[in-house]
Amino acid sequence: MTQAFVFLVSHKETGFVLLVKCPQENGPGGVNLKRLYDFIKWFLYITTGILFICALNMAIQGDADIPAATLWQILLSGLLTAAVTAFFHPEEEGRLPAVLNIFLHFLALCGVMLLCGRWFGWLKFDLPGIVMMVLSVAGVYLLSFLAYYIIDVRQAEQINRKLQERYGDEAH
Repeated sequence: MTQAFVFLVSHKETGFVLLVKCPQENGPGGVNLKRLYDFIKWFLYITTGILFICALNMAIQGDADIPAATLWQILLSGLLTAAVTAFFHPEEEGRLPAVLNIFLHFLALCGVMLLCGRWFGWLKFDLPGIVMMVLSVAGVYLLSFLAYYIIDVRQAEQINRKLQERYGDEAH
């Protein structure tokens, strides 16, 4: 049996909904489309979270402007941490116990962001700087997973509602 996933594309004003069923591993050049879709989603969530936390930290420190180089650094940090997240986001359940997976994922993210923070000059590599970066990673982690949960739940509800409208009781 071929595994598949469904993209839901909807337009709020017109109510237009398009469900697109895509084979899980049948993209051009053997690209796993579901993993690519998830990677892009994680990149967007994480990068937005990093931007938010960076702006919050800068406001707390009294910095008025974000330098242009910092925006590129945020994008690169988002890309690197999305790659880490893709690695720790299992395709099938049970690869690692969930608590261990979350702990290792968080440690890996902290490691990547500490390296990025050192490389980009975002932090002093001392105990207060490391603690601040770990807290920032925790903030981005929380924001990203919250966004992922809210959006996925909403998409699932929309799909279920449209299936119910179309097929009635047969959809259950």
